[in-house]
Amino acid sequence: MRYDTFHDLFVGYLEEHLKGKPSYANQLSVAKHWLLTLATIPTRAQILERHRLKGHGDFQPGATLANTEFTLLRAAIRWGMYHERWQGGDPTVGIKKWKTAKRKRVSKFDEITCLLRYFDGAIIETEIRDRALFGLMLFTGCRPGEAWTAKLHAITSYGDMGSWIKGHTKTGKIKKIKNCPSPSR
Repeated sequence: MRYDTFHDLFVGYLEEHLKGKPSYANQLSVAKHWLLTLATIPTRAQILERHRLKGHGDFQPGATLANTEFTLLRAAIRWGMYHERWQGGDPTVGIKKWKTAKRKRVSKFDEITCLLRYFDGAIIETEIRDRALFGLMLFTGCRPGEAWTAKLHAITSYGDMGSWIKGHTKTGKIKKIKNCPSPSR
């Protein structure tokens, strides 16, 4: 199906490509503010104006949101072109996203060493629980919510290490992590 209007292209992108994916709700929320209100494809000047209005410049407040909106616009247009459903051109070519601050560091080596030393002396029930949760997150890279919902029967030990069947992840696939620390440690 070929799309004649930008609005049809954008709705098609959301419904055919993103619907059912974890990012659908977030992208729909971003699109409601401007992209879904457009009847025609925005010109390069309109895109730049909107980008400056939302982001104000590199490392400025709103830069990340402006980049998210711009990336969604670019993705929809390029999806339509790739699948030969859109021939209206790509006005996003050559427009750069705002520079944003890098993520802050999580911890230094000394802080991890101090944390592990603290957990070495875990005696109280809550300290043992905390050691298990932090250990699971440190050694597997899982999110705090995944650690909290981990089922003990899904972790099998062998020697000093083990494996953890996480169950369904946010992508809907079943994931098994090998060589995670044994729960008995």
